[in-house]
Amino acid sequence: AVATELGIGLAAHGHEVHFISYAQPFRLSGFHERVYFHEVEMDSYPLFEHPPYTLALATGEAVTARQVVLAAPAYAAAELVHPIDPELADLCRGIPYASTATVSLGYARSAVRHALRGTGFVVPRIERGVSLTACSWVSSKWPDRAPAGRVLLRGFVGGARDEAARAAIDRTDAELIAGVHRDFTDLLGVTAEPVAARVHRWPRLSPQYVVGHLARMAAIDDRLERLPGLQVVGAGLRGVGIPDCVAQGRAAGRAASGAG
Repeated sequence: AVATELGIGLAAHGHEVHFISYAQPFRLSGFHERVYFHEVEMDSYPLFEHPPYTLALATGEAVTARQVVLAAPAYAAAELVHPIDPELADLCRGIPYASTATVSLGYARSAVRHALRGTGFVVPRIERGVSLTACSWVSSKWPDRAPAGRVLLRGFVGGARDEAARAAIDRTDAELIAGVHRDFTDLLGVTAEPVAARVHRWPRLSPQYVVGHLARMAAIDDRLERLPGLQVVGAGLRGVGIPDCVAQGRAAGRAASGAG
């Protein structure tokens, strides 16, 4: 979201924008004038030290730009900036990320005793014996997410709250489905096996803002001031929510555009 908002905004102000990624950003659909997409393999792309910056791509291409915005997970940005500023790389690499998985289970409506009036629930840290960190009542939140007479529930497992949560993503699909179904049975009064099940894993998805994050951000900003034309943005730095990421993208666009 950060990179797409930023790129489209810069293009609208007359800048030529290159997206470099292993897959097209999901928010980048349709034609946008002065916007180019370069698909590359997940490899190392050296970033030359002084502006104008040159990014050497795995495809053999090279893109030169006066302004470079790294809208990537902090650990990925760390690898890109390491050749030109190892201290900045260490600061970015030090932001921890947690892995999560979602387990979506479909049931006959008659098999769930709970009324499911609402959007779901969050499991507090003090609860023991529950593998879930949260549950979303998908078919209650949005229409047509389940056929008539069915309900769709999505359980969230993993995260960073304890060792068991951190290890959740390494369990097999069958283990994750069984654990979430057991929790749904206990918490929502489920009386039958699911009629559909899907597991999605999200490794190193969620940045964790631990004590000292603001000081780390100040140190990152200090290093970036020594690298004119380079910005590092993303959920790992100044907010994980979509509105936060959009705001970062727009702010980075204004800064890049204003720099000429």
